[in-house]
Amino acid sequence: MRLFICMDDTDNLESKDTGWLVEDACREMTAMGWGRYSQISRHQLFVHPDIPYTSHNSAMVFTADTDVPGEKYVELLSAYLQRHSAPGSDPGLCVAHEPLNVSGAGFTWAATARS
Repeated sequence: MRLFICMDDTDNLESKDTGWLVEDACREMTAMGWGRYSQISRHQLFVHPDIPYTSHNSAMVFTADTDVPGEKYVELLSAYLQRHSAPGSDPGLCVAHEPLNVSGAGFTWAATARS
């Protein structure tokens, strides 16, 4: 199965950046034999004065070709983010499987258009 995984650790100026953490998590999961992972892509999030961010406000996305259930990824990566995210941050994680349901795109556009 193919999973789409997005992570954002809401880093700060003293912590390791999101890209480093995602690469490290992929190394750990590879060592555990959980599957094969794609290259990591950076996705720009909404930039607004009411949303704190360090430099770009972006999240990282990669795919996993795996036989491990998505729920196990949620458990593992949630714990990983709790251990490695910057103090006081509000990290985010999304795990979805193919086929993707993209109905949330309309909500996203509406939310950013009203800001």
